[in-house]
Formats: sequence, C-alpha cells, structure tokens
Amino acid sequence: MRRPVGMPVLRTASAALALAAALALGAAGCQPSLARQDEVAKQRFFRGDFPGAAQSLDPVPQEQGHDRVLFLMERGTILHAAGQYEDSNHYLLQAAEMVDSLPLTRISEQIATIVTNETAADYLAEDHERVLLHVYLAINYAVLGNFQDALVECKKINDTLKWIADQRGVDFRQNAFALYLSGVIHETFAFDTGNLADLNEAYQFYKDTARLAPHFAYAQYDLLRLSRRLGMTQEYDDYRKRFGRDGPEVDWKTNGEVVVILQPGLVPVKVPNPAFPIVPTVAVRPTPTVYGSVFVGEQLADRTWSLNDVEATVVQNFRQQEGPLIAKRAVILAAKAVATEEIRKRNQLAGVLVGAFFAATEKADLRCWLTLPRDLQMARMALAVGEYDITLRQFGAGGQPTGDHLWRRVRIEPGRRVFLNARTVY
Repeated sequence: MRRPVGMPVLRTASAALALAAALALGAAGCQPSLARQDEVAKQRFFRGDFPGAAQSLDPVPQEQGHDRVLFLMERGTILHAAGQYEDSNHYLLQAAEMVDSLPLTRISEQIATIVTNETAADYLAEDHERVLLHVYLAINYAVLGNFQDALVECKKINDTLKWIADQRGVDFRQNAFALYLSGVIHETFAFDTGNLADLNEAYQFYKDTARLAPHFAYAQYDLLRLSRRLGMTQEYDDYRKRFGRDGPEVDWKTNGEVVVILQPGLVPVKVPNPAFPIVPTVAVRPTPTVYGSVFVGEQLADRTWSLNDVEATVVQNFRQQEGPLIAKRAVILAAKAVATEEIRKRNQLAGVLVGAFFAATEKADLRCWLTLPRDLQMARMALAVGEYDITLRQFGAGGQPTGDHLWRRVRIEPGRRVFLNARTVY
C-alpha cells in the first residue's frame, strides 16, 4: 500500500523498528556528562567563597563529555574570581579553541535527535557566551600586564561580534564593555610601543562605545583626548560642542592610570518552563549591588559604570528563542507519540519500554554558563606616581553599602595602566 503524501515517515513499520534500534544504540553510545563535575566548588563560588571554590576543584577532572565546553568555561571563571588568572587562562583557552571551531547556534536549534533530548547534544555556547569567553581572557591578560596577548583576545572579540552579526543578519554589537575594553587595551599597547595604528584602533573602539553607551563619560573624555592627540581638529571641535567640555590634560610623565573592573551578582539561570516543563525558561537571580565607588586612600575618586548588562542580554535573547524552541519540542513530542504507538502495535512490551524511555529522557536542557556576573562595570582614573591603597565600595539602589574590595599598595608608574578586577556575587 502506497504511503499517502505528507504522512510522517515514522508511521512506517520499518522506520519504527529502526527507531527502536536507534534507541538502543543511542543509550549505549551516550557520552558521559560533566554537569556535576566540581559541584562543591560551584556551591562555594555561589556563596562568594572564591578561594575555597578554587581549592575545591576536582584535581582529576573527566576529559570527555557533552558539557566539556561549559565545564572549561566554569572552571575558568571560578579561578578568575579567585585571582588565579594564569590558571584561569589554562581552561578558558581550551574552551575558546573548542568554541571557535563549533557551529554558531541558538538554544532553539540545539535539538539533537527525536529519540532523546537536547542534553545529549554537545553544548555549543550561546552568542553572548562566545563573546564573554574572549572578554575574560582579555581581562586576565590585562590584570597580568600581558597587553600583547590581551590585544590578541581583543581582536577575537571583534571577530566574534562581526561573525555573529553576519550569521544572524543583525548587528550583535550590544556589548559596550567588550568594545571599550578593547579600546583601553589598544591604547595601553600603543603607549608601550608608540604605534599610532593601535591608537587609531583605540579611537574607533571608543567611538563604537560612545554610540552604544552615550551616557558613558569616560568614552567622551577618550574621544576628546585622542582626537586632539591624533590631530583630528574638526572632530575634536565637534566633540567639544557635542559633549560641552574640553578634553582632559594628563601629564603621563608624572601620572599613571588605574582601570577598575567590577563584576557583581550572577547571571540568570535556566529553569523548567512552568507552562511547558520540557523546555527551559530563565529566572533572574537578584543582585543587590548596583554600582561601586572607588576610593584612593580615604578620598572618593570616581564610580563604576555598567557597560554590559549580561542579565538583560540573556533574558532578551532567550525570549526571542522561546517560541521557536517550544514549537520544535511540540513537533518532536508528536513524532515520538506516533513512533511509540507504531511500535506498540507490533510489540506491546517494546511499545511500553520505548514510551518509558521517551518519558524519562524528555526534560529541559538547563545548561548555561552559571558563574557569569549580572553585569560588567568599569571605572578609570589618572593618579600621580606613587603607591596607594584603593578601595571599591559597592552600593545598592537605595545607597545602602553591599560590600568592599580592597587592593593594598597599588603601584602607579608614569605612563602605565594598572588593571584591578573585583568579582562579587552580591
């Protein structure tokens, strides 16, 4: 009997039997999961015990699994938060190498097969995670004073943003922090080498930052300062009128600069969707800290400004994907129901077993980079040559203090930048 046009292939007996065989093969060949690796370390991380979290990392980690990229990124950020920047890079560089070789995907496209669920597929990393992976590497190198390798990561940040924009058909350049960090590092490298090409690159990154974050005063100062230094008289005059100020004068023979990075809170976590539990949704994890004030000794010097709202990016991106993901899972559920019924007609026990397998494997894929912050903030200030105790005092929306981070005896040298990094979960 000819199968009517449009009838699902799974309604044929041969396909149903092939599906049963695929179930057995898929169950037998499933790779191990790394989802529970370093669980104790993560729990300590979420309590804010970063040294304890780093110390609790499994000394003999598994080497393979569908979650390997995620496992490497989590380890990298745990060690980053603990101030172990070289060890952090050991894992983040492995993750970057894997991610850069993987296809670009969205969560709604990560449907592995009709016989299992998304957790059986390799974790490919979300768009924002791909960008932040190189951002973290750049921060690590900058804090270590390795600006040449930091510059390499800045190029990869820019390449990743362009690649995502090309693949998506949209402008993905909403990460002003990544762009501004690239500008600061290019300018720092230019100071060391005297290379005007890097100074021009910095200038372009500052322009992109000012476009995305027009409220950000530092980018305004940078555009004034560099347009004058690069001899762009017309642009300098335009910026003076636009920003209503002159560019700041800094004598780099007697001054250096401090760049303070603040990463408060935790990124939203994926949870089962209450309306359709086999697909995920996102839940925000409250963060009391809104900004930080930078004190040099007892003197208030400046405050931090948020340049990348990771929380908002995650929520917005997920909402765009939620509808297509639910639709795909609904189609797969229907296909599985048809397959189960076809098998049951031929063999009652086999049908029961297949149905039980499908039910057991139908669950939401809740994998995501859990140790990312709520947002990324920055402050920078010129200081006279010398040694300083620098305190980052954090505050909530109502002005209530939420915690302090202290760096003792920070050495400021002429014409040099020092990067200070603070990670908190509050």
